[in-house]
Amino acid sequence: MNNMPEMSNCLQELTEKVRDWDKKNCTHEFNLLDELHANENAHTRILVRLLQIPALLRSFLEYLKEKFPAQATFTIPEKLSSNDVSEFSDYIDAKIETEKFCIIIENKINYAADQHRQIERYVTKAQKNNRNIFVLYLTLNGDKKITQESIGNIKSEAILEINYKEHILNWLEYKITFSVSDSLTQP
Repeated sequence: MNNMPEMSNCLQELTEKVRDWDKKNCTHEFNLLDELHANENAHTRILVRLLQIPALLRSFLEYLKEKFPAQATFTIPEKLSSNDVSEFSDYIDAKIETEKFCIIIENKINYAADQHRQIERYVTKAQKNNRNIFVLYLTLNGDKKITQESIGNIKSEAILEINYKEHILNWLEYKITFSVSDSLTQP
């Protein structure tokens, strides 16, 4: 007898009850990365390691397309690989590269300053392969906004301003919750 769907529902109910209890009773919230004084490089390394897992990369790309349909106009390839994601190449924090598109990830944590035409330089380097280029301007909580000086002369429609608090954490919570739930219902 297969009780997996019942177990999955039970797990979801338990998770919700723990979260509710935690919200009511936990007064000491903290961010481990903040406690470790993690900078842009640490955030980038962690994000890249997660995205080098093909299933998480696919879910991240699907998340971007769902949340930003007007900007995230790329087509997700059938096959994704850990080699599609790299870090610290050509001064770019991270990149997701396929034959059809390139997503540049620029981490701006702890209010790191924008450099003169920084994003424009990154896009120009990535355009050598005639692909669609997108930029994720990734901040801690959305307070910092990209500057026109950093954008330079590129089209701003290709830039998505996202943040860890609202977007990355929501994506991870969604993906991890449903991954666990799905694995419980798999035969």
